[in-house]
Amino acid sequence: MQKIFSYLGFEVLIRFSEDGLVRVELTGRKSNAIELPSLKPDLSTFSHFDRIVMKAAMKIPMGRVTTYMALADAAGRQKAARAVGSVMAKNPFAIVVPCHRVIRSDLSQGGYFYGTEIKRSLLEAEGVKFKGDKVDKEFVIEIQG
Repeated sequence: MQKIFSYLGFEVLIRFSEDGLVRVELTGRKSNAIELPSLKPDLSTFSHFDRIVMKAAMKIPMGRVTTYMALADAAGRQKAARAVGSVMAKNPFAIVVPCHRVIRSDLSQGGYFYGTEIKRSLLEAEGVKFKGDKVDKEFVIEIQG
């Protein structure tokens, strides 16, 4: 995981606590970070729906988020928010297919394979602001499929 985040331009700090837990902190993007749109994941082995959802997620710009429901709508399946959540949960292209930019309709961040602290750190490093435990609504966008 450290190699992925470092390669994509994040300063990564890994700390080992006395109780054996590992803490990962993302301290922001390096000035020489690569641009994510230049990376093209191979989606050919995924279902049609999975491909549509992943391609739609790739349209979420850095510093913005969208909801699982809005992503389902962009994929042409308005009532498939849970299915979108499943696609995001099995996304093997974290960061490139930015599943960390997809949140719940109540503006809470929702889950993330690497943990909710990492998800929040990624969003904050990209400039997304929070009000308490929820994303500030000015950072939420609708996307087109």
